[in-house]
Amino acid sequence: MTGPFASFAGDDIVPSITRAAESAGSPAPRVAAGLPVCVTEDEAGVTDFLAAPFGTVAEQDRTVRALAGRT
Repeated sequence: MTGPFASFAGDDIVPSITRAAESAGSPAPRVAAGLPVCVTEDEAGVTDFLAAPFGTVAEQDRTVRALAGRT
């Protein structure tokens, strides 16, 4: 995985989960992320279809920055 989410996951999410596990006396868990993938010629249609369950790209970017404290 590449891009901003990979950095956020590697710099913030995984270390936080690892510290919590260690504090609880548990081994560090493996962390995996899933991403939706679509091959299409109808980019606008798929974008609209996915906006309902996942939000728009702009909303996702704001959410990731907010979670990372990088607003």
